[in-house]
Amino acid sequence: ENPTVPPISEQPELPTSQPMETASQPEPDMEAEYARIIRETVAYAESYAAKGFTFVWDDSLEFSWESGAGWMGTPRVKYEGVDGTIEMLKYHIDKIVKIAGGPGTPGYSAYYKVMQVTVDGDIAFVVLYG
Repeated sequence: ENPTVPPISEQPELPTSQPMETASQPEPDMEAEYARIIRETVAYAESYAAKGFTFVWDDSLEFSWESGAGWMGTPRVKYEGVDGTIEMLKYHIDKIVKIAGGPGTPGYSAYYKVMQVTVDGDIAFVVLYG
């Protein structure tokens, strides 16, 4: 018998019938999640290089409703969740490739930028292209 471990009968009983308290669950590190959204979207865009299409990062692209830069949507973490936001941004990357390589204009590259924005007070993300 191990003297440092109390006998089973002396160990405290774990509650089984009470629902878990949401306040006691750790909050996810949202800054890390936001960085992951951008990192995974950029990695996806860069993966197109293997298919002959190059995305070129352009820090000069800025998001605004009247901007000259193109964008397709602003998925919000509040509604889409982190993984849903990433999937939607990947879909936008796919659409940019189709636009750049549209009929009559063979596209092999596009300037782009992935960024966090605020839309109606909510955290959102966007893929800008130009």
